[in-house]
Amino acid sequence: MFCRMSLAASAALSLALVSPLVGAQSLAPTSTLAAPTQSSECPIDLLHGVRCVAERAAPAVVSIRVTQQASAASNSQAMPFSLPFDLGPAGPQVSQGSGVLIRADGYIVTNAHVVDNADELIVETSDGNEHAARIVGVDKKSDVAVVKISSKEPASFLKLADSESVRPGDFVVAMGSPFGLDHSISFGVVSAVGRGGMGIVDYEDFIQTDAAINPGNSGGALVNARGELVGINTAILSRSGSSAGIGFAVPSNVVRDIAEQIIEGGKVARGYLGVGIQDLSDDLRAGLGVVASKGALISSVEAHSPAAKAGLTRGDVVLAVDGRRIDSSRQLRLHISRKAPGSSVSLGIEREGKRLDIKVALGNLDVASATAPSKEGQAATENAAPLGIELADASVPSSRGQSSRGFVGGAEIVAVAPGSQASILGLRPGDVIVAIGKTSTPSAKLARKLLAARSKTAPLILTVLRDGHTQYLAIKPHAN
Repeated sequence: MFCRMSLAASAALSLALVSPLVGAQSLAPTSTLAAPTQSSECPIDLLHGVRCVAERAAPAVVSIRVTQQASAASNSQAMPFSLPFDLGPAGPQVSQGSGVLIRADGYIVTNAHVVDNADELIVETSDGNEHAARIVGVDKKSDVAVVKISSKEPASFLKLADSESVRPGDFVVAMGSPFGLDHSISFGVVSAVGRGGMGIVDYEDFIQTDAAINPGNSGGALVNARGELVGINTAILSRSGSSAGIGFAVPSNVVRDIAEQIIEGGKVARGYLGVGIQDLSDDLRAGLGVVASKGALISSVEAHSPAAKAGLTRGDVVLAVDGRRIDSSRQLRLHISRKAPGSSVSLGIEREGKRLDIKVALGNLDVASATAPSKEGQAATENAAPLGIELADASVPSSRGQSSRGFVGGAEIVAVAPGSQASILGLRPGDVIVAIGKTSTPSAKLARKLLAARSKTAPLILTVLRDGHTQYLAIKPHAN
């Protein structure tokens, strides 16, 4: 179970803020977040090293006390993973989390799930003073939020490191207020980088650590040996709701990008390419004749999108973005999302065995999405058609409001036999087969014919239209 690490109800929550590497008196407010700078590392031995990092970071660690009405507090649980506590009876709910000061003028980063829907925020700094805070902006898709306090004196803050340089085995210290215990620290190593696909937030590129992270640590600091912020502690994988040595932090480079946009404009804008993408499996490689071993396979292209205007087509495989290698569809999505709308990117692609470079001017991602309801159908028998599916002629766009994506007609799946090859592949009633191999299938009759005559030695590629987007499915040659 993934748990968000804020603490509520009777247990006090706190927000941890991180201090600068130099005295607060010498710091002045800046219009943008401070760029990471080189500074001396603390001693490597545990006795002095952990103490050194903790002393550098502690002045910027604060507690955030969050007050919500019961209805708002209940809504905060509607997230990809559960909160490790009961919100208690009706009435105002008080919880706490952790966070990090990143500028001398009082800007603090924390998790979106810590402060979202808050009616009141109180920040307690390391000197024991309490400050009323306001929410500057929240980005639920990355689980990053920015809040601000006002103070007569420049605040101590923590500099953000370049998280691209973080590697497994790096020494790190986690700071926050687990179970309401202010300014607690734990230490460990970076267990892995680039963790994603776990369903915690929409955009996942987590740093994994074995440093203890517990309820109340949400929004707190993950700090390197230089006392620089490398991540914001966000979630744990645990059966008990407490640390099991598997914690996840949003990398500092993502935090920097999100925070700068929120501070400057109050919201986050993400680049938009306008393609459907999927990972490149061995079966898809064989069936499509792709040379590259890794990449992001384009399964559909939105009409009039930046991708369409640049000449990208279905079947292209994206291998690089601005010279940086792309191994998966998730990596491509992350890279594009961090580009500014209107910016230009260079995509290295493979098309029909040839390497091409294509420039694309990105649009602005439309965050509104509508999912068409799935179509119910009776179960098919395994003998009804190849793969265990029943097919009927479909008009594309169909009654389900799907875009044609350049196809006219198709073979709509009206039933899937339980336990059949189609069921194992994930096909379902309402899906429309618009092509088999390189041949369009404007009718159910043609689709049945092509499926029955499929090769016994090479994978067969289906192009399937679902909810307005096409994707490729590879059928193994030995499949029934």
